[in-house]
Amino acid sequence: MTCFHTMKLKITSLLLAIALLLLSGCSDFEPLARPEIRSNAQLSISPSGNLVFLFRREPGKYSKMDGHLFSVENGISQRVREVTLPEEVWSTSWAYEEDQLLVAGVESGENILWKIDVFTDKRTVVYRGKQPLNFLHEFTPGRYIFLEAYGVSSGRTYSTWQVLENGTKRQLYDRPFNAAAHISKIDDFLFLYPPDKILMTIEGKFPGFPNGVLDRMPWSLDCQKDKTTMCWQTYLDNYNGKFYPGTMEMIGDEGRCKVPGIWIQEAGTALSRNGKTVVFHSIKDRETKERGIFLARFAPETCLVHEIPLNRTSP
Repeated sequence: MTCFHTMKLKITSLLLAIALLLLSGCSDFEPLARPEIRSNAQLSISPSGNLVFLFRREPGKYSKMDGHLFSVENGISQRVREVTLPEEVWSTSWAYEEDQLLVAGVESGENILWKIDVFTDKRTVVYRGKQPLNFLHEFTPGRYIFLEAYGVSSGRTYSTWQVLENGTKRQLYDRPFNAAAHISKIDDFLFLYPPDKILMTIEGKFPGFPNGVLDRMPWSLDCQKDKTTMCWQTYLDNYNGKFYPGTMEMIGDEGRCKVPGIWIQEAGTALSRNGKTVVFHSIKDRETKERGIFLARFAPETCLVHEIPLNRTSP
């Protein structure tokens, strides 16, 4: 074989390798480029509890963002695809439908609330406004509740809760908030759980909680009602002289279970509409501070928990 043929063979092999590399880079099923989960990562869970969405961003104003869809059905967790997001995202949450996300962000300088199909990336504009939106909920089909900013004072952004229905927006509660206030719902009852640990009814009638809920003041509380009422509570634990959300339990009409293990700095919690599945992220290695994403499902006495592997993809 001549030098020319040898060189031609090498060039052909190199071009083939580059082509394969480019093709693999276009696949929906490539491993996550940066599998690190930061404390600001947002999680959403579908109404059935069988799909999970992870939204991540790097620190900084013009930071890289990505969104990934996971299937967590029948005890098998795997990444399905990367979801295409708008140019700037503030907040994500699951919509009322099983295949739709609520996404609030900015595009071409305008604050927008979208619905995005998690399998096709198709976007539908729900609302256009002048201020950032956060903590999105589709209370019932076509009825949206969110926290909308209205001004900045002393470097803090103040917001009020708004409800959007049939294209009409109204203020739901006139108290301004400069930090996230936990919001939850049971049927038509909506309540806030602000930092001062006082439950405040802002719409609907106060519901009857399952026995054991609020038997001691939790750090956070979220409840859902499908056929029965289920609640998710977290309590503060002392870690190196500081208190963090750590002890977690599910409690409802069907019983009560604690999430086994020692959890450090639990965050990003989302509860499915049937109240029986929770997704959250937490530090899993005390030395490296590496975080992982975990799924907890209701079971008598001890909740079933497993970690969602970031790099396992659909076959």
